[in-house]
Amino acid sequence: MKNIFFYLLQMIIASGMLYGYYHFFLRNKKFHRYNRFFLLAAVIISIVIPFLNIPVYFSKESTDSSVLLQTLSVISYSGGEETTAVVLSESANQIASWFSWQNIMYALYLLIAIVFIIRIYLSVRKIKIISSSYPQEKIGDIHFVNTSEPGTPFSFFRWLFWNNDIKLDSDKGQQIFRHELFHINQRHTLDTVFMEFINAFAWFNPIFHLIKKEIKTIHEFLADEYAMSKSGDWQYAELLLMQALNTKLSLVNPFFHTQIKRRIAMITSSQKPGRQYLRKLLVLPVASVIAVLFAFSYKNKKAENDSAIKSSKPITIVVDAAHGGIDPGAKSPDGKYSEAQIALEISKTIQELSGEYNINVVMTREFDILPGNATNVKDGLKNRIDIAKDYTPGAFIAIHVNTKGIYGKYQESQSGFEALITNDKPDEKNIIFAKTILNGLKSVYKTNTGIKQREGKGIYVLDKNMFPAMLLQCGYINNKKDLAFITDKSNQEKIARAILSGVSQFVNTKITASAD
Repeated sequence: MKNIFFYLLQMIIASGMLYGYYHFFLRNKKFHRYNRFFLLAAVIISIVIPFLNIPVYFSKESTDSSVLLQTLSVISYSGGEETTAVVLSESANQIASWFSWQNIMYALYLLIAIVFIIRIYLSVRKIKIISSSYPQEKIGDIHFVNTSEPGTPFSFFRWLFWNNDIKLDSDKGQQIFRHELFHINQRHTLDTVFMEFINAFAWFNPIFHLIKKEIKTIHEFLADEYAMSKSGDWQYAELLLMQALNTKLSLVNPFFHTQIKRRIAMITSSQKPGRQYLRKLLVLPVASVIAVLFAFSYKNKKAENDSAIKSSKPITIVVDAAHGGIDPGAKSPDGKYSEAQIALEISKTIQELSGEYNINVVMTREFDILPGNATNVKDGLKNRIDIAKDYTPGAFIAIHVNTKGIYGKYQESQSGFEALITNDKPDEKNIIFAKTILNGLKSVYKTNTGIKQREGKGIYVLDKNMFPAMLLQCGYINNKKDLAFITDKSNQEKIARAILSGVSQFVNTKITASAD
């Protein structure tokens, strides 16, 4: 996921571009249905588009020679993985991080969002009080509430709150009734509630507040158009004007007070189709520009490949995906993931990318079974060692996922990658191998660079191994941040590349040492 602040900036810019198009090309035009759904779509698009991070690769030569590609690379830069940044800040100082400016901003954001939610709650509560304070009548599937409340008439979902000062059987009453009935049948309340919640959680985006206001006005345009279909334009406009002048309320948004000037102008105008369809179609290039700017990430493929550290000579390693089959290992608290599943996914990714590093990867298992299709865990462990002996690899790495605390519950006290080596023969090769892998991983995710050994009970696949060997714990399956990171496919590739680069460095270091 993109850095949160960079995402919010892109969301504001995208919504601003779409609203700008609406303001200059669509506003106050008589295709109100189109405008209604355009504005709703603009909100959804501006929220979703920055979430996308579709990689587009260009050669280094193309990027260097194109100012456009260089600009797009800067605009689409995500600022790194959000999860990594957060975890690294915690590792620096967990206590101090509670008072960091990020947490202060999060607290401020949450506080203001809560204020908006409370405002929505109070509005709904007031409507509920009104509905319970006056007699109701069921007309079809509409709840008709006859009130003396200021601000009426108005509608809310399938409730119509009427003002008993307005005679329903009069011409004026019939027009107002048709107006509110249209709001109900077209489900305009859904739009309003949707925008209220959007603005509660995205209160910092001024464009969304403008869009909410415009959607309400468009609702009135549509309802006015329907209500005056059985009367003259000027007669209906006169009704709006006279009632607006007579009302003394200023703190509510009744039928007669919503953008009265624009509504009268819209009723009395006589727009011709002319270039109306062209105005609608022009949104396509605007949407394309937004997608190009924010939905794609522009990368230099050659530069990324050149960063890989390759082994100076071909080498075979054994990658042991932990557990399998009848032995799933640790499970995530939500039950969606198992240690065996995650370990196999990471191991397969290592194997798929190994050719780029001049490394041959042999896996102890490639399916959800115990190695050698063993029927029990003990035989499975033995088969892991037998496979290693058959290939005499340059190194052996067991991929696991850690767990800590109460089974079935998430915890935050433990996080990050760790490495273990054998207790029996912790020779220099094992230490150097583990240290090299950890040094590569620390640039990818939070990593404990201190090498560990299991106290008391040993680790079979390490103790019985004759080759440089380590066990890598890829985070904690019951830590939400770790789990989100290691189950993401793009992150699994980063983990795999860091491991392969570490293996290459280990091999190259050994060759250099032997040459000396």
